[in-house]
Amino acid sequence: MIDRLGDEHGRLDQRIQIYERITTQNALNEEETTLALLMERWAEVSYISGDELSLSRRETSYRSLEFRVRYSATLEDKTLLVRYRSQDYDIEAVEDIAGQREYMLLRVQRYG
Repeated sequence: MIDRLGDEHGRLDQRIQIYERITTQNALNEEETTLALLMERWAEVSYISGDELSLSRRETSYRSLEFRVRYSATLEDKTLLVRYRSQDYDIEAVEDIAGQREYMLLRVQRYG
């Protein structure tokens, strides 16, 4: 688990990308979702859990991570997507660490 307090800039040593999902309609009036790079951030990464599940008679795996990053109000939007090491993660929760708008915690999950 990530230490929630302290001035630990050296631990923000992993690069993540934050993408915005943009939904449009194509010529057939079908919805298409594309990703647009919103920002890149340095982050501290903590692996929370991972397992294999049986969903709808199909084996699948999931991985939960936490990213500690410098605070940005933009990141409070849970519809954003985090890309880390070429894998995409959905944001499950966002927490302003200690309520001081200095660091924030992004809890993310990836199924697949």
